[in-house]
Amino acid sequence: MGIKAVFTISNQTENLQVQDVSKLFERFYRGDKARKEDGGSGIGLAITKRIIELHGGTIEADNKEDWLTFTIEVIVKE
Repeated sequence: MGIKAVFTISNQTENLQVQDVSKLFERFYRGDKARKEDGGSGIGLAITKRIIELHGGTIEADNKEDWLTFTIEVIVKE
């Protein structure tokens, strides 16, 4: 199993329009429809997830009471 490192990152959100936060990790998905002009492509979290998986880790998202939380787990020592 090994020793794991767990990182938790939270950000307060206003009116997140995503019912299933796992969709945030899909390529080209853009949760904030109002930000169409910023040039973002919607692939950042998909790339992040893939890099973490290549290192044997996981990333999950949770949205509770206007707080979006990402939890990353990676094995740091076998």
